[in-house]
Amino acid sequence: MNIQECFQTAARIEILLRDLYSGLARCFRTNPHLYESFLCLANEEEQHALRIRLLALHRRGVTWTDDAIDRIRGDLLTTVAELSAMAREVRRSSDGRSAGPVLRKVIEVERRCGSIHAEGLARSADPEVRGFFSSLAKQDVRHERLLEQALQA
Repeated sequence: MNIQECFQTAARIEILLRDLYSGLARCFRTNPHLYESFLCLANEEEQHALRIRLLALHRRGVTWTDDAIDRIRGDLLTTVAELSAMAREVRRSSDGRSAGPVLRKVIEVERRCGSIHAEGLARSADPEVRGFFSSLAKQDVRHERLLEQALQA
């Protein structure tokens, strides 16, 4: 996996999160607070994917060490697999599902994505790339807080 493939995989994660949140909005459509929260998160994740793709186009010359790419690759692929499994679970779920377990899982995924953004991708030698992924990490923290509030509601 090269740096462009890392960017593509990071964008794919954001799309998987968008799809997960859209599915959760459908599952919890009878709960207005959760429904609106999940729709908002789905829209934000779609924006993240678009921004990652734009960054990848504009920063084609960015190089990372093989060690950095290897560290990031494992985290990215693990997250893709987990999100894919969660999406399948949400598609099978019914409207009567309890929000608590789902929200806890999604909070953990947001935490992992924030970790990938902050600890992995933000370590790029390129200041623009580093700043971009640092800003995504901050947004992931905000997503966690929003989900934790929904869990408490």
